[in-house]
Amino acid sequence: MKIICSILCCLLLCGCSSSKKTSTEEIASDFAVTWDAYDLDSDWSDETAETIRLQGNTIQYEGVHASITDSGITIKQAGTYRIHGTLDNGSIIIDDPKNAHIKIVLDDAHITCDDHAPIYIKQADKVVLTLADGTDNTLEDGTVYHSEDTTDTTPSATIYSEDDLTINGNGSLRITANYNNAIQSKDDLKIVSGTLQITAANDGLVGRDLLAVKDASITLNSTGDAMKSTNEEQSQKGNIVMEGGTITIRSQADGIQAANGLYVYGGTIQITSGGGSVPHSDPLTFKDAPWETSANTEDTISTKGMKSENFTQITGGTLYLDSLDDAIHTNGILMIQGGSFQIKSGDDGIHADTSFTISQGTIVIEESYEGIESSILYLDGGDIHITASDDGLNAAGKTEDSDNKKESFTEDTSKQIFINGTYVYIDAGGDGIDSNGSITMSKGTVIINGPADNGNGALDFNGAFTISGGYLLAAGSSGMLQTPTDITNGNCIMAYFPSTSAPIHIQDESGKSILTFQPAKSIQSIILYSADLKTETTYEIYMNGVAEGTQKDGIYSEASYSSGTLYDTFTIQSNPTIIKDAQQTDTIPKHPNDMQNPDNMPPTSQEQPPQPPTERHP
Repeated sequence: MKIICSILCCLLLCGCSSSKKTSTEEIASDFAVTWDAYDLDSDWSDETAETIRLQGNTIQYEGVHASITDSGITIKQAGTYRIHGTLDNGSIIIDDPKNAHIKIVLDDAHITCDDHAPIYIKQADKVVLTLADGTDNTLEDGTVYHSEDTTDTTPSATIYSEDDLTINGNGSLRITANYNNAIQSKDDLKIVSGTLQITAANDGLVGRDLLAVKDASITLNSTGDAMKSTNEEQSQKGNIVMEGGTITIRSQADGIQAANGLYVYGGTIQITSGGGSVPHSDPLTFKDAPWETSANTEDTISTKGMKSENFTQITGGTLYLDSLDDAIHTNGILMIQGGSFQIKSGDDGIHADTSFTISQGTIVIEESYEGIESSILYLDGGDIHITASDDGLNAAGKTEDSDNKKESFTEDTSKQIFINGTYVYIDAGGDGIDSNGSITMSKGTVIINGPADNGNGALDFNGAFTISGGYLLAAGSSGMLQTPTDITNGNCIMAYFPSTSAPIHIQDESGKSILTFQPAKSIQSIILYSADLKTETTYEIYMNGVAEGTQKDGIYSEASYSSGTLYDTFTIQSNPTIIKDAQQTDTIPKHPNDMQNPDNMPPTSQEQPPQPPTERHP
């Protein structure tokens, strides 16, 4: 994790002002999973495998590399072992002092054990658990474990491994973990293939150093976390990597939790965590949230969809996330470079403490308190649709509120949003875009259906909003209205009007349509920045008409507009150009930024937030 640690330090200490651009390919290559020949080899034959026959309360074995005991059978030497039949109350134990490679083939094996792990890997260099093609295998444990050997570390999972464990093959495995976890490795846990159906009293899949899935079908129901890595001590470990497969998770706690980094390169992932999204009337305190069991933070249950401690990178895959808390959360850096996302969240749709970057991918946040939240947001590409009961995009600084588990956010002018090519649509009950620092937009498209109340605004920022390209349409209330402060390569208008939910139409003096827009709710203002708005050109704005034609996110690309009422005629001579009804003069600020700048002066150099570096983290 040396690269990630250096990025984190740079961002935290320098406000993302490093001149060195870090390659995302370099970051990803450091955590590529090595699938060796043993991992991928699911072949076996009756001629070379030693057969262990399970016969209810007895075990039949004719070899010399394992020993039968009162509690099951212990395998002591390298080789391939075929396990077939039913064992009513016993364990398969692997204990090879030579640390060899051992393959266990489950061939219609059904094992229950009342007080111990049905499969316990006590010592070996690596064990490969192969699910024989076309077979159905089951494992189930009891609710209490015990060990008569005081030197033995009592296992805590239905399949428990002290060393590396790989699962492959094209059979199926059904695990009922009544005691604690379902599958746990104290080193690496790799799942290459197979069909796994898991019900766990606590966690589902646990790999201390690494949890990796290549191509498998996994269904997980867990009272605790569904998938997790736990190594917090070693910087290169504690990672989760998803390369493919189909994963369906229903967890009462986190769906996926990585102690270090989380990497998603493909596959289909469906997660419902904490029972799914529940809108909260008081999200800053979460007094009604089920995890608020006491004032002690140790009793708090995390119910996020996907969570990492330091870094999350997603380059592909299809993700359906429905979470009581944040759907995607990292305490560090989040990078989305591809993939398709459908998100519902009772809190943030996406949250990153340090920075959030999207360069490719499609994100649809159907429900959230805040859509996407981070200290710094880089919107470099891709497509984002957000529905939020509060802010759509939020650049804010984190502080801990001693009275609440929920993060509280305070003013910090170093926070920034950079819009450099992403298509963004926002339907927000609070601020559409909120930055405690600055906003910079150079290209891309931003469409905002902002708040209906005057306590919020479609745009809200404490520093400057510099716009030099792209397309911006922000509609909403008028009480807290702000417009871009530094406008080039186009023109910006701001129109105030009586509340309306009817289409707004703007055309030039020749009748050419500039905008036909159907608001998603009742609005009192629009802000429009476009290269199509020309200086010294006269335009007409109409209200209360009828629009027909092709539209996307409220904007008509081919529209027929009729029966509208001419609201105003205006000529662009300044940036921004303000359009308002004369009767509203007493209730509308003289300048859109008068709420924070009553003297109508641009921010001084001391007030300017840090500017984006020439070369930056992508």
